[in-house]
Amino acid sequence: MSTAPEPLRTRGPWQWSRTEETQRNLLDAALELFISNGYAGTSIADIVDRANSSVGSLYHHFGDKAGVYLVLWDDWMNAQEERVKSAIERTRAGGATSAIDLYDVGARAFLQAAWRARDAGRFFFDLDGPPGFESTRRARRDRWLEYNSVLLLTDNDATGRLTVAVFTMIIGEAQREVMACDRWRDAELISDDAIAMVRRLGLDAAMGSAAANRNDSVARVAQG
Repeated sequence: MSTAPEPLRTRGPWQWSRTEETQRNLLDAALELFISNGYAGTSIADIVDRANSSVGSLYHHFGDKAGVYLVLWDDWMNAQEERVKSAIERTRAGGATSAIDLYDVGARAFLQAAWRARDAGRFFFDLDGPPGFESTRRARRDRWLEYNSVLLLTDNDATGRLTVAVFTMIIGEAQREVMACDRWRDAELISDDAIAMVRRLGLDAAMGSAAANRNDSVARVAQG
């Protein structure tokens, strides 16, 4: 009698496809319900009924309703971040090197993505989510601040951190206003204003830094 171990069971392509389809149906149904009824106003029974699925399937794939919310929020954030990074990389490939120009391109891509996904964005900005979600939101914000810090080439000091925080806050508030617009033209005007504000602040910061360097040089010459 053979002593070879029993082959491991594997999923065929059709099984993986069905799994992905089930997950997508549950996520799409949950997002529709969250947008219309809010997180607290949506039950697991509502989600599985809309998705034509089962409670057991939802628990298997996502753990609970909070797990569904976190996956939806993560997908929304990832889509925006990917648009930003892709736009910046294309601009870099075209020869652009100025930090403020690259930030401009990234901010525009970010705000465009926010407007396209504004229904979901409005829901996520309402802060109607699972208990303890705010800590997850803060962690993601801190990660985005780090990315902006690298992009803007700021120093890791109080002034550098403040610069990044202010720029990020301006675009974040513009995001909220953009998502409230029903027409892209209105959203575009808000985007233009926000980015112009960032560019002015960036230019002022650069001029201030240059002036400080010149003053240091003059002081050293005078002392010498």
